Amino acid sequence: MSRSVELVGRVASSGFTPGAKDIPLLLQLLATAAEADAKHIMRALLRAGSASTDPLMRVIPDSVRPVRGLLTSLAGKLAEQTSSPVLKDLLLTLVNDADLKTQLNAITALGRLPGDDSEHALLNILAQDSRPELVRAATRSLGKVGGEKAKAALAAREISKNEDVHQRAQLIIARELSRREGGEVAAERPLAKTQTVWLSCRAGLEGLLADEARAAGFIAVAITEPGLVTVQQDGPLTEFWQLRLALRISLPLPMRGGKHSDLIAALTSQTALSLLQSLTNGPVRYRLDLPSASKGELWKLAQQLTTKCPDLVNDPTESVWEVGMRRVGPQNYLELIPKNWVDPRFTYRLKDVPAASHPTIAAALARVAGVRADDCVWDPFVGSGSELIERYKLGPVAALYGTDLDPRALSAASANTTAAGCSELVTLAEADSLTWNGPRPTLTITNPPMGRRVHRGSLHKLFEALIPKLAEHLAPGGRLVWLSPLPAETRVGLSALGLKLVFAQLVDMGGFQAELQRWEKS
Repeated sequence: MSRSVELVGRVASSGFTPGAKDIPLLLQLLATAAEADAKHIMRALLRAGSASTDPLMRVIPDSVRPVRGLLTSLAGKLAEQTSSPVLKDLLLTLVNDADLKTQLNAITALGRLPGDDSEHALLNILAQDSRPELVRAATRSLGKVGGEKAKAALAAREISKNEDVHQRAQLIIARELSRREGGEVAAERPLAKTQTVWLSCRAGLEGLLADEARAAGFIAVAITEPGLVTVQQDGPLTEFWQLRLALRISLPLPMRGGKHSDLIAALTSQTALSLLQSLTNGPVRYRLDLPSASKGELWKLAQQLTTKCPDLVNDPTESVWEVGMRRVGPQNYLELIPKNWVDPRFTYRLKDVPAASHPTIAAALARVAGVRADDCVWDPFVGSGSELIERYKLGPVAALYGTDLDPRALSAASANTTAAGCSELVTLAEADSLTWNGPRPTLTITNPPMGRRVHRGSLHKLFEALIPKLAEHLAPGGRLVWLSPLPAETRVGLSALGLKLVFAQLVDMGGFQAELQRWEKS
């Protein structure tokens, strides 16, 4: 078997990296290789990395079409991978090559190699060459690496047949330039006037969230629909971090209808623009959250919004605001959701474990439990410690105990309770909740295993054993606050053991419901 045939066979393996002696022959074989073999050869040469640079630099000057274009494409990918200045210099000359395919591949490659030299070369193509395919390629690459000069050149150019590429390039350039200016939600800045604010939560917790909002001093608090509470606010958005049950806040503005054209009209209205600009430090970068829209439709909407209001910058990955539409009752709303800010409420969550409670769920459990300064609190399934921490944050407590069979959970709980500042009150133990004999708690608070956290068929058995244990171990006058995936069974079982149910509310747990219950022991 010849060496050439052997090499072509070996490059098909992703584990093969050619040696220095193989590279010149592989470059030579590119000229005659079938399409599939050529792809394997290119990938192998890229795996060789910088070792391919010098041999490639030697063969490109004397190469001819069609392999010249293929080698140029390889040079571009290798320059991006290795940041080789000599390869980039070569590509800067090849953008003016006599072979069209070579030119196109060099122009495309410069779109992956940022720098003033790339922008300058691409702008020259745009200014000096009228061939549609080159204009289109140069415009697309400028969209990736261009700056202020490219922005000005594209703005001054007639769009003609390359309208979509032209507008997309302008959008991307505006996005990159705006990122350099930073941008964040001005959460500490008071609202200019009283504004309706939506507070989203898990369905079933809206009553508790509304009570929490009223207790915090918010006005005109109303439950709007499952999982949504409305308040009126004229102070800064930071005041909403008092509310530990809210998943997110958003600012709704009424829309005439529910079409994309209505969204454009609402978002570019003076009301929306004034609100966004007053609550943003830096450029207003937004992401459209429209699940029913295709990627192409989102691009078209972004282009229309840019045309109507250049101050709005579309940025799907580093946005400051998320923009959506929502229908509540008979009315359609534009929904403005602040994104680029740090939620300080749950920064104690340094570690997590699978199926651990979301902190807003833990906060709801703690709120239903209430505060007693002499509380000895036990979480039989401590997980990452959220229930203990949220009870500690709610008010004075005497002691916190957590048990779990998983050492990883105990490690997470330890890290999180330390971060929350309550580690001195916490005792963690690797123990079975059914056999644990620690101090009798005045409050047992837990989100017990349910759903995927319990092997199929064992949920009923677990609760059959757990109910008498929790009832017996609870101190006289104590409270049991938990989420029960088997509400009927737990009602019968705990009632039979002398506990009194004083609160019950079904809560969406993400695909199934559990009942948040508070029981009291006489």
